[in-house]
Amino acid sequence: MPQTEERNLELAPRTVETRERRSSRTIQFELDAIVTRFNTNLTSIKSQFTLADQLKATGNIHYKDILRSQIVFLDSAFDFFMHEITKYGMNHIFDGTWAKTEKYNNFSIRLGDVSEVLQNPEQENWFLDIVNDTYAEDTFMSSEAVIGQLNLIGVKWQNVADRAFYEQGSSTPTKDKFKYTLNSLFRRRNKIAHQADMEHETGEKLDIERSQVEIHIDNIEKIVNAIREEIEQVNNS
Repeated sequence: MPQTEERNLELAPRTVETRERRSSRTIQFELDAIVTRFNTNLTSIKSQFTLADQLKATGNIHYKDILRSQIVFLDSAFDFFMHEITKYGMNHIFDGTWAKTEKYNNFSIRLGDVSEVLQNPEQENWFLDIVNDTYAEDTFMSSEAVIGQLNLIGVKWQNVADRAFYEQGSSTPTKDKFKYTLNSLFRRRNKIAHQADMEHETGEKLDIERSQVEIHIDNIEKIVNAIREEIEQVNNS
């Protein structure tokens, strides 16, 4: 009877895919550094008034385009500030120094990110990388978006509105001032960035003067300072 070749039934060890450990890409800035960066951007924006005034003095109508650019840069600076505040707050919740919020508990992490973390267990700031990547393409300029991010990290937006816009004797609720301030700037920014500051219906270009830009700057400064003060209270609680 012909002999048959004996089969090896032992299980061969599975080759495990390995990767080089990836260093963190995201830097965690402290609150003072976040506010300082915003103020630096704001100083740059305000400095553009000098050139706008010079052009206006010579009768050059293009000074209005400088004013329009200030609107766009102002909202962009605030948007960047909100991204940094989001990472700051999320990291404090993650490390247990701030209380968890409902939105934080429902924060979604992709399975690919989970896999990478498991393969790089010693990587620092991996959670910051995930938060940064999750929100990198989002804009936090409208009142709805800003309120959403403040709720995410547990900063009471109504308190922010009160700090920024409370006026004794005013009949307008601070929450309405807060929403109007953010939405009016966001709408104007969009008209400038996407419509050349023209009305779709008539094609008419909207006018702009320095006083309008100064109002937007003053109000955004109030909101940023109010957010900082509210976060300082959370840190000290």
